[in-house]
Amino acid sequence: MKAFHGIVAVICCLLFTIGLSAAGAPTEKDGLNNASIDTLVICPHVFQAEMVPWIAHRETQGHGIVMIQPELTSEAQKSRIREYAKQYPLKNLLLVGDCYAKKVNYYTQPPLVPRGTVRAVVNVKFNSEPIICTDNIYADLDDDLIPDLTIGRLSVDTPMELRIVINKILNYEESPPTGSWRRKINLVAGVGGFGSMQDKVIETAARQIILKGIPEKYETKMTYASWRSPYCPDPRNFHDVTLHSLNEGCVFWVYFGHGHIHRLDQVKTPMSRFKIFNVYDKHKLNAKNGLPIAVLLACYTGAMDSIDDCLAEEMLESPGGPVAVFAGSRVTMPYAMSILSHEMLSEFFNGESETLGELILLAKRRLAAKKKVERDGTRSTIESLAGIFSPTRELLDEERLEHVQLFNLLGDPLLRLPKSKTLPLEIPSSIVSGKSIAVSGNAPHDGTLMLELSFDRSKLPFRPKDRKSFEWTYEFLDRLQNDYISANYKTVSRKSFEVRKGLFNVNLSVPENIKGKFHVRGYVENQSAFAAGSSNIRIR
Repeated sequence: MKAFHGIVAVICCLLFTIGLSAAGAPTEKDGLNNASIDTLVICPHVFQAEMVPWIAHRETQGHGIVMIQPELTSEAQKSRIREYAKQYPLKNLLLVGDCYAKKVNYYTQPPLVPRGTVRAVVNVKFNSEPIICTDNIYADLDDDLIPDLTIGRLSVDTPMELRIVINKILNYEESPPTGSWRRKINLVAGVGGFGSMQDKVIETAARQIILKGIPEKYETKMTYASWRSPYCPDPRNFHDVTLHSLNEGCVFWVYFGHGHIHRLDQVKTPMSRFKIFNVYDKHKLNAKNGLPIAVLLACYTGAMDSIDDCLAEEMLESPGGPVAVFAGSRVTMPYAMSILSHEMLSEFFNGESETLGELILLAKRRLAAKKKVERDGTRSTIESLAGIFSPTRELLDEERLEHVQLFNLLGDPLLRLPKSKTLPLEIPSSIVSGKSIAVSGNAPHDGTLMLELSFDRSKLPFRPKDRKSFEWTYEFLDRLQNDYISANYKTVSRKSFEVRKGLFNVNLSVPENIKGKFHVRGYVENQSAFAAGSSNIRIR
């Protein structure tokens, strides 16, 4: 939204004059001598008053923050950042403001932080622009195109928009809702538009991430915009299903596929097309049960230098939208996107990153690395597929490095990640259908324990009928919807208990007439802590 609220701006400027110093954040005029300064904020004057609550919150977490005005050009901005990096042990960089905005009557000069640019090498072969819009040049301190600092941009145009984003960040960390959203990961995959073989890379990578990259203690939902897939609902419902997956609450919401500046791709059938999501849906976003971190692995959805706000910017500015959005600014490629998403999820589940910025920094550095990671089966699979199917397989190293530049975080790099503690669960290795499972465990804190018995994630709980041809009939469309529900909603038994910290012993019932491999998932939470665990069982 590019509209400017004049009265709000005047009030904010007054607040800045009388209140910013009370927050304790030094400015560039303060004569900085604090070796604990780790975060540089580049923020136009008109936005600085709205940053006061954020600064106070981050300083209570131990961050030392300095805030400066943006420069007029990216080269001047880069030089200024490097000056501070030489003087202080900077680790984090936050840009506040859009990098492009229409001129409006209220501003003689819109409050911008200039974009960085690098020359494209690989994606120009698919008719992308020769220049990539990127913030990565500011985080790169030695001109190797690999970031050295965490970086994010709160891409807003008005103080009111910034206030919305700051409130979302603070609520996310200070008063998150309870519930299972912190163990849910929702994935939506579109058809990439690169051709049938290249699109197969997207579907295969998504399934690899679901089956191998995400621990079984996390609940996943897959929605795929190919009517031939059992993960595709009735195409007429695809938009509503996508909205629900955003609004139901989840820790990550990931989209694979093709995109545009203002929308995701469409669901295509031989009969018609249906939308997935676009900028006009921002007012429908209402994730009260847990704001997701959105990852848009799609072309142009993060084109923050477009004349009008791109999809990622509109989602970030929505009060009920994601707390942060990670998206590409130009044409993106399936191979590098798959590696990037895999490295991000791997770091989240297995790494030690405490913030979103740290997670992205490490994932990008691993993405750029030429040496393959040993014993990483998922990445090896993606690499092998790319070596066969990628149309630019002779430029895979260049493609990965280019995607380090293409993808930018629209959000706070200091955002604390909601990682779970471990909940050890002990169950028998097998049991007879219709009996109860004796579950014992060790709760790390008091809280409500939720136990679930679910089908093995690696297999469908049914045998879908063949879909060689599309039929525009109620029977066929109903079958698509029912198959989609069966493919994703695999829980067959669920029960909750109140437990105290320490050992517990409970029973979970098993329905009659089911057999095969299942997961028992456990989740215990209270207002301030949560833990999750899982164990496998075979039902005879």
